[in-house]
Amino acid sequence: MHSTVLESDEFTAITFRPARLQGTFDPNGSSEFLVIGTMMVRGVDHPLTMPVVTEVDGSRITGRTAFTIPFVEWGMKDPSTWYLRVAKEVVVSVDLAGRLTSGK
Repeated sequence: MHSTVLESDEFTAITFRPARLQGTFDPNGSSEFLVIGTMMVRGVDHPLTMPVVTEVDGSRITGRTAFTIPFVEWGMKDPSTWYLRVAKEVVVSVDLAGRLTSGK
């Protein structure tokens, strides 16, 4: 996957740039919202919306998201062969953890 599909030697970074949040974030409890932004893979930007679930306990925040990357549709090579069939998209799951600060 790294060398033939992601071409990691040439494209060393995958980035997500959030643009906006749709929904409400509760800094004192549970939240479910969408993060809408742009995912750059292999030097090409693609729109991406991620559903996020978070839980705040004091200053500690945890969360999770899962989203689908249609890698063949996004121009990456299909690694399937005559004897190995691979789905044309991959589901990415992310667990999040951090601390909330006042920003001052």
